[in-house]
Amino acid sequence: MEKMVKFWLDSAKENFEIAQDMFKTGHYDYTAFLCQQSIEMLLKAIIILKTKATPPHLHDLIMLSSQTGLKIPLEVRDKLKEINPHYIEARYFQERFNSKVYNRDNASSLLKSTREILEWFTQKVNLRFF
Repeated sequence: MEKMVKFWLDSAKENFEIAQDMFKTGHYDYTAFLCQQSIEMLLKAIIILKTKATPPHLHDLIMLSSQTGLKIPLEVRDKLKEINPHYIEARYFQERFNSKVYNRDNASSLLKSTREILEWFTQKVNLRFF
């Protein structure tokens, strides 16, 4: 199980780093997608830590977060809801090219929310992330 936790945690870190790189290069749709992916990977690591079971093959941050066994404050849950749709929207819909949906301000906000979510979860389970 330790190897799987490390795999998911390393994946979460890498996705967050690449999200920041995509932001710097103006690829705001990919910034949003990788923010979602970073959180998803971290949640899967936490599920393994808490349950000793393989995480479900889901991408839904709300469902995954509920399987961590942690009491999640409303503020964190709201941020998860904000980031959750970007797994699909930033990749498969025409909106990914819409600068009203994916722009510097929105991407910056998503990066900030993602960092806050990652910090909250890693602090709750004593994982080193940043």
